[in-house]
Amino acid sequence: LTLMGEHVVKKGESLWWIAQYEDIFNDPFMWPLIVDANKDHIDNPDRIYPEQILRIPRSGYTIDAIREARRRAGAPYPYAPPQGSLPPLD
Repeated sequence: LTLMGEHVVKKGESLWWIAQYEDIFNDPFMWPLIVDANKDHIDNPDRIYPEQILRIPRSGYTIDAIREARRRAGAPYPYAPPQGSLPPLD
């Protein structure tokens, strides 16, 4: 079971900024998790739109999946989430 929250995109936001919000993941490198949860309506991660409703995963990932998402986003090795982040771990 994967729990989901939602975020309504505001003008000027990017996935990087959204992932960085303290109440989302508190880690900008976790933006690929938002893309993965919204594959059905994000064709290009560089193009999100105001008023678009994004699902925010709150569970359903292993630490290895989170490390891989952070690696894809360009995080530094060892790709582990920083202290204080809110990864959607099971």
